[in-house]
Amino acid sequence: MMIFLSKRYNGTHRSYFMFLFILLVGVVTSLTPPVNAEMSDIKFDRISIEQGLSQSSVYCISQDAQGFMWFGTEDGLNKYDGYNFTVYRHEPQKPNSLSNNSILSLYADKSGTLWIGTEDGLNKYNRDTNNFTRYMPKSGDPKSISHNRVRTMFEDKSNVLWVGTLGGGLNKFDRKKSEFVHYKNDPKNPASLSHDAVVAIYEDNTGVLWIGTTGGLNKFDPTNNNFKQYRADPKNAQSLSHNSISAIFEDHNGILWIGTADGLNKFDSKTETFTHFKNDPKNPKSISQNAIWSIDEDKEGVLWIGTFGGGLNKFDREKSIFTHYKPSSNDPNSLSDDSVMSLHVDFSGALWIGTYSFGLNRYSREKQKFAHFKHDPLNANSISNNIIFSILEDKTGLIWLGTETGGLNKFDRKRDTITRLRNNPANSKSLSHDFVLSLFEDRAGVIWVGTRGGLNKLNKNNKTFVRYENDPNDPKSLSNDSILSILEDKSGRFWIGTYGGGLDLMDRQTGKFSHYKADPKDPQSLSDDSVSVIYEDKTGILWIGTNGGLNKFDPDQGKFKQYKADPNNTNSLSFNEILSIYQDQSGDIWIGTAGGGLNKFDQKSETFTNFRVKDGLPNDVIYGILEDKGGNLWLSTNKGLSQFNPRTKETKNFDMRDGLQSNEFNRGAYHITKSGEMIFGGIKGFNIFNPIQVKDNPYVPPIVITDFQLFHRSIDIGPESPLKASVSVVKEIELSAKDAVFSFEFVALDYTIPEKNQYAYMMKGFDKDWLFSGNKRLVSYANLKPGEYTFKVKGSNNDSIWNEDGASIKIIILPPLWLTWWAYCLYFIILVVLIIIFVRSKK
Repeated sequence: MMIFLSKRYNGTHRSYFMFLFILLVGVVTSLTPPVNAEMSDIKFDRISIEQGLSQSSVYCISQDAQGFMWFGTEDGLNKYDGYNFTVYRHEPQKPNSLSNNSILSLYADKSGTLWIGTEDGLNKYNRDTNNFTRYMPKSGDPKSISHNRVRTMFEDKSNVLWVGTLGGGLNKFDRKKSEFVHYKNDPKNPASLSHDAVVAIYEDNTGVLWIGTTGGLNKFDPTNNNFKQYRADPKNAQSLSHNSISAIFEDHNGILWIGTADGLNKFDSKTETFTHFKNDPKNPKSISQNAIWSIDEDKEGVLWIGTFGGGLNKFDREKSIFTHYKPSSNDPNSLSDDSVMSLHVDFSGALWIGTYSFGLNRYSREKQKFAHFKHDPLNANSISNNIIFSILEDKTGLIWLGTETGGLNKFDRKRDTITRLRNNPANSKSLSHDFVLSLFEDRAGVIWVGTRGGLNKLNKNNKTFVRYENDPNDPKSLSNDSILSILEDKSGRFWIGTYGGGLDLMDRQTGKFSHYKADPKDPQSLSDDSVSVIYEDKTGILWIGTNGGLNKFDPDQGKFKQYKADPNNTNSLSFNEILSIYQDQSGDIWIGTAGGGLNKFDQKSETFTNFRVKDGLPNDVIYGILEDKGGNLWLSTNKGLSQFNPRTKETKNFDMRDGLQSNEFNRGAYHITKSGEMIFGGIKGFNIFNPIQVKDNPYVPPIVITDFQLFHRSIDIGPESPLKASVSVVKEIELSAKDAVFSFEFVALDYTIPEKNQYAYMMKGFDKDWLFSGNKRLVSYANLKPGEYTFKVKGSNNDSIWNEDGASIKIIILPPLWLTWWAYCLYFIILVVLIIIFVRSKK
């Protein structure tokens, strides 16, 4: 097997560690066949060079005490605030710049200091001055760092910083004295470090320090400086699976996991034996590849494993099964690369994934409240078409989906299978048309399918259909072949709403239809012949929504009462085209329109109350209305999904950034299951979610002031500058009178959906109250009077959870020279002298 060692033959080289490790895993993984791509139940946000990342190989990830994310790449160190990257690189003329551009490791210690391990030296980031202190090997100095390639770091419970190098062994760093103590391999001493290439360091909950090298695992006793070595033994199945260690991690149960070049290892501390987890080509639930690069555990206790060539694995430790996440060319929300180099769980609980060739990925449960199912042209087990017009859960729990051009789909969630039922022109017992507009299950459990080509009765046993179609020569046939709605009322009558043919009553015994149509001369007839929705309320009254208004229908009398929009009456229906009707737990009737928003109908006064965009809804087209157990209405629109509280009239709006299939949904594509889950379909598939589990992101984001500008230009830190330290830490800025225009930039460090983070600011001493700026993060002030002020800013996460403490900086604006106290003293002295001169001149 050929191993590709560098992406650029004549460019920046891969690190020495990468060379060794890839060579090792190349031998192992050449025996492991690649895994097939699988359907992913989660979405990944991709962040790469297009968004400002300096280079696409992300070797390491960390988050500092302020909340900024840091990424080490092959070409520079990246600081990320959710909107922009700040890139730090080596500058030959600046001794306080980064020592090298190839970043191998990152570590934020307990004091908040960020340490950077590079191909050429250890670096400490100085936040106050925004520069670096370098620690380099010095010839003849045994107290300098032992080697220039710094692969890993860890701070133990005694606040000792341990540094692992690739060739110089282990270093114990005394930060006060800036001195290093070295621990190296001694071939003559079995109690020494097993190898001088140190790749991983970890302290377990008992205080034991574990050192992973390319030549075995080590248990270190700092009291006597002895190492106990664990190595792979081909004769012992319970020994370490491979000597090349890549990752060490202890989970919340205190179990130690070791990643190697040939499998994942679970360490039993009592028996000191290892259990191996390796790829089994015959078992799709085994780990996807044997070369392990990274391990981390999220706040839910899920263990994540990054592999070389096998993507990301989610490990169910109880069942010992792995779920694989790999790239898919058809899915921009799949993992971007199948080689995962680094993993990190941030303060909010989101998982960051650094890849070998395609940048960053981020997975957040907070962002994925809505499971999304869509068509995959490479997967026959996906839905046949993305445009959904009807949804039904039958009595057995099967989900039926009507699509625009893909016919009918049966979704068996227990088996995770989809069966497609299509029109076959050569088979009269197939579905009559592939455009499925409506679905209904009657009391007998029969599925009825309304299409653009007639009504269909499904035989679920043999998957055949009986068709009912319009016959121009038969007045008792279906009035029109486009079936928009179907309902069986409490009396067992079967109603069909058609597009252009009015309302039909079907006799299922004879297959004959009675028709109710609009008659402009009869105000008690149907208001329009396009019947989009039929709804029966708790009293047995039928409500008929048409393209020409709402109808209250008493089937026994056969008469309709029409309600239409009246531009001269604010209490009338807001719009005549009706898309949805729903009666809530309180008995109120709600009507969704195709341009007039949501209407609440008061049956006593027969008046309508209208709710539109101006009232907080995202859009005035209301396709579907469902109600959760808390009495909230969920509305599908042309601009996302909205949760509407009928009592408080408050809305909470969701869009594609929250995981919706699209911002655009479809008429008829909404359904609530027996378990209370909601299903909404649109133009890019459908979403399933439990409204109880759709909760606000609880994370309160840190607020940081990130930039200070004079006359709209960022200024540097320096003795002659108003900015004496980094603006993110400085407490006070003193300005002269000539600094007439100054600005602040700020950020809420929640990365879930940064575009939805909100901000408010005030200049205490000038602004009387908080000024809300939405998602704008820059504010300017001009020509403030001399005096003392305090600039304050607060912000929220994507779900409007606010950090009320925020951040602040004291601003002192000095008066001009002619208005200073000593100038006034001078004026007084001059005035006194003038008075004396004047008095003497009079004598």
